[in-house]
Amino acid sequence: MNHGTRPLVLAVDDSPEVLQFIDSVLGDDYRLRLATSGRRALQLARQRPVPDCILLDVVMPHLDGFYVCKQLHNDYASRNIPIIIVTASDDLVAESRGFACGCRDFIKKPISAPILRARVNAQIELKRAREELEDYSHQLELDVAKRTNEIRLLQDTLVVAMGHLAELRDNETGLHIQRTRYFVQAIGRQLMRQSGFRERISDALVDMMFSTAGLHDIGKVGIPDAVLQKPGPLTDAEFEIMKRHTALGLEAIEVAERTLNADASLMPVLTVAKQIIYSHHERWNGLGYPQGLAGEDIPLPARIMAVADIYDALTNERVYKEAIPHQEALGMIAELAGNHLQAEIVDAFLSIAPAVKQIAERFREPRLPVAVP
Repeated sequence: MNHGTRPLVLAVDDSPEVLQFIDSVLGDDYRLRLATSGRRALQLARQRPVPDCILLDVVMPHLDGFYVCKQLHNDYASRNIPIIIVTASDDLVAESRGFACGCRDFIKKPISAPILRARVNAQIELKRAREELEDYSHQLELDVAKRTNEIRLLQDTLVVAMGHLAELRDNETGLHIQRTRYFVQAIGRQLMRQSGFRERISDALVDMMFSTAGLHDIGKVGIPDAVLQKPGPLTDAEFEIMKRHTALGLEAIEVAERTLNADASLMPVLTVAKQIIYSHHERWNGLGYPQGLAGEDIPLPARIMAVADIYDALTNERVYKEAIPHQEALGMIAELAGNHLQAEIVDAFLSIAPAVKQIAERFREPRLPVAVP
C-alpha cells in the first residue's frame, strides 16, 4: 500500500446503479476501479497497483462472487487483499461459505452509506497494520540474522586465535586448526547420510563441532615447554604431564562459564567444546585418557575429533618425524577401527578420502627448514 496516495478500491457488481452508488459514497476518499463481471474483476484485481480492498457482489452471471473470491484468495499476488462480499441474502450458510472462500467481511443490500464507509475503512486500516507489522518483522529478522552472524564470526575468530596461541607453543601453525575443523565438518556431514547417525547428528551439531574443533588442544598452554617442545619421544613421566592438557582445557572453558555466568544448557556450543577438549584422546576400546571411557560413553564430537586429529598428526611433518603419505595414513586409520577409533566413523572418513585430501592440500604446512649440522 502506498501511504502517500489515496487507497484503491475495486468494486464489482453487475448492476451499474450499485457501482454508481459506491462511487458516490467512496469517490472522495478512495480511488476506484469498477467491474461489472467476475471475469473482469479477476483481471483488474491483478493489475498494478493491486487494490487495497475489494467490494464483491455475490450474484453475477458466469462467475459468481464466491468463485471470484476463492480464486483471488488462492492467488499469491492477491491473497492479502481484503474482500468484502456484498449480498442481499441473510443466509448464514452463504456467510459461512464466503468466509471459507477467504472474504473478510459482509455488507448487506441495500447498502448503507455509513456502513460502507466504515467497513471499507476498517479493512484498509487492518491491511495497513498487517503490512507494517510484516515490514517490522522482516526487518527484525534481518537485524537478528546480522547480529547472529557477527556473534558467530567473533566466536570463530576467538576460537581460532586461542587455538593458534596454543599451537605456537607446540611448534605448530594455525593450519592444523583449519585442517582439523574442516575434517571434522566433512566427517559430520558424511555421518548425517549414514543410518545410525541421522538422528544423532544435525546441521546445528556439525556447525558447533566446526566452530569448536580448533580448541581441542587449548590446554597445551599449561604444559611446560620442556615437555611440549621436546624434539623426540616423551618419557612415561613426561607423557603423564602431557595428558593433563585435556583437563587444563576443560578447566579453561569452565572458568569462562563461571566468570561469565554462562549456562551451558542454554549454550550447547559450550557443551560440544568441552566434549571435544576433554575427550578427544579417549579410545573406543577404553584405553585412552583422561577417563578411560569406552564405546558410546565417549561423546560423539570427541570420537569424530579423534579421527581428524590422528589423520592430521600422521600426514604432517614435525621436527621429530616425517610426514606419512595420504594413502598410507588412510591404511593406518583403517587399522585403528574398532579398537582406537569407532569403526563407523572410520568408514565415514575413508569414504570421503578425496575430500580429506583436498582439505589437507588446501591448508598444507610450509616445509620445515632442514637442520644444518
